[in-house]
Amino acid sequence: ANWTARRICFDNKDKAWKEVPYEDNPKFVGIASYVKHFVDRKQTDSSRTIFALDANSRPSFPRIKSDSSSDETNVWHTILSQTTLESIWVQNACIKENGESSDPKNPFVVSVNKMRGPSSNQPPKIGEHQLELI
Repeated sequence: ANWTARRICFDNKDKAWKEVPYEDNPKFVGIASYVKHFVDRKQTDSSRTIFALDANSRPSFPRIKSDSSSDETNVWHTILSQTTLESIWVQNACIKENGESSDPKNPFVVSVNKMRGPSSNQPPKIGEHQLELI
């Protein structure tokens, strides 16, 4: 049996979700184009999408120059600058839009507090403590 990579797309004609094969050379520029697709849907059908995203990024992650832009950015800034999405951390006044803490007494917002154990698929990170906002 042959296996074909497929994706789930909304069919505007049938108003239903369908599994379709990936096209050859589709225009896709990583996570930003995926997020933008769902944000733009709001304008046509009033739908809402919540993205729970572990992008291994936070506002203060180092910015780099990507292949698709001449500006330096990171995942956090790319998604928020190219869409109308809002961060739950900003909405709840945990951090400011620029990523700085809203409360100098509590300078860190944390979504992960873990230590990798011996069965980790990332052996070099075993035993490292990670306290992060990702």
